[in-house]
Amino acid sequence: MEIPPVNLKSDTGNRPVETLTYAGADVQSVDVDLAKPGLESLICGMMICVPFIAGLFAILFGVFALRFSRNGADRGFGIAGIVLGFINLVVWAMAAGSMGIFR
Repeated sequence: MEIPPVNLKSDTGNRPVETLTYAGADVQSVDVDLAKPGLESLICGMMICVPFIAGLFAILFGVFALRFSRNGADRGFGIAGIVLGFINLVVWAMAAGSMGIFR
């Protein structure tokens, strides 16, 4: 059984395409960003109801998105996640301070 060749050059842009042999057939693989740290950062930043931890993860994923993302949308989500993460930390620090937790 012969597998027809697939042209992935137009879909990949500058990403590397390599040909692998799997079970006797040549298979092309493409390096694809499966994890979207910017979107994860935005989601963690919007979880204002989770004290401190969601804010820390939003900032962490946002910095990761700014350093390693390839597209502008992921970077934008990362910036929004960082801002919301800092807001989360400030709001929960003020709430904890007003309840007297830091005494």
